[in-house]
Amino acid sequence: MKIFMNRKVYVSKKDIKNLWYAQVPIPDEVIDIIEEKGIDYLDNNAYDYDFIELESDEAVSYFKDVPFIVNFNKYKKASIKEIVIEASKIAQNKFDLESRINKISDKEDIYMNMLSEMHFCDYILEQYKDIILYKRGELKLDLPKKEKPSPYDNYPTFIENIFTKTI
Repeated sequence: MKIFMNRKVYVSKKDIKNLWYAQVPIPDEVIDIIEEKGIDYLDNNAYDYDFIELESDEAVSYFKDVPFIVNFNKYKKASIKEIVIEASKIAQNKFDLESRINKISDKEDIYMNMLSEMHFCDYILEQYKDIILYKRGELKLDLPKKEKPSPYDNYPTFIENIFTKTI
């Protein structure tokens, strides 16, 4: 899961490991940042539901575009029923892929792409399951805390308001 907050992205170690295992292209800048944070994709002792904070523009932009890592922000206020509906759409997509893949030869180029898509469907479904378990209190997630805004975050707006009111 990924969480966007305060111009940063928080990504679970589990998702970062999955990116490496799935051999998804990751920009060098993002790899450098992840390695600086000490994330080792081979470390099986780490708690996979820990979130790491990434604040570079490159990392935030990259993770916004990764479609198979579920954006927790979208579901934190959703009901379990709403999440199940979303999960059923992904399950139907996986079923359709399985039906199509059974009709083609494993020699065709599209075969490997479809297998990857099926893997990503499974992974998305697993994340939905985790969100449901979290909502039921059956999974502990150490979610990032919302930071207090800096008084300077709205500084340009503050200055603009001063001049607008005096004119």
